[in-house]
Amino acid sequence: MFAHALLALTLGASSFATASALPPKVPDGDVVPLPASVDVNSVDLHNFTASDGNTYTVWVAKMQSPEDVQPTGADDDSNVARRWQWEHWPNGVDACGAASFRDETSNGSPLTDHCICVRDYARDQLRGRWAFGRDDKPNNGWFNLVGCGECGFRVYTDNFFGAFVGDTDVRDLSTDSINRYNRGGRVGAGGDMGCRNWAELAKVHWSVFRQ
Repeated sequence: MFAHALLALTLGASSFATASALPPKVPDGDVVPLPASVDVNSVDLHNFTASDGNTYTVWVAKMQSPEDVQPTGADDDSNVARRWQWEHWPNGVDACGAASFRDETSNGSPLTDHCICVRDYARDQLRGRWAFGRDDKPNNGWFNLVGCGECGFRVYTDNFFGAFVGDTDVRDLSTDSINRYNRGGRVGAGGDMGCRNWAELAKVHWSVFRQ
């Protein structure tokens, strides 16, 4: 966030009264696979070793540039999923301001370790910002940015001018969601924030979700 101080990661020790059983820890040397729900044709894949010592197949929204976008008509929505773009900034981007937070943790939420991987990947590998529009909602009304294992981070906006979301925003929101809402080894969260675009601050909805 604009003046956001990254909090130290302190995972809570509380648990659900009826928490679902967690899967066994992945042995060293194995790769945490993609969930079947991930469309491999719409993402770029990278192997990444997170701070828990596990290696994950991380997915990131395919990075489209303006010349890739070739709409064929005003009523043609065949290229809706190709309108976003990624802009690389060597020092990273903090595009959004203060955010609201909503506790969405349940037995069906993603594993906290997998969301820590999302945080780690945004912190260690991503450097830049996504530019996306109000029509960029190919995943049940959301634009999915990045994910590890069960955990993904997604956004959407209804602003006419679209919005930017930076690597720092994903890192900070993932970190704060874990700090606030980790229970029983799972975490889920959502909220709203104001993010820059070319004209103003746009309202952007965000979510840490299970894929």
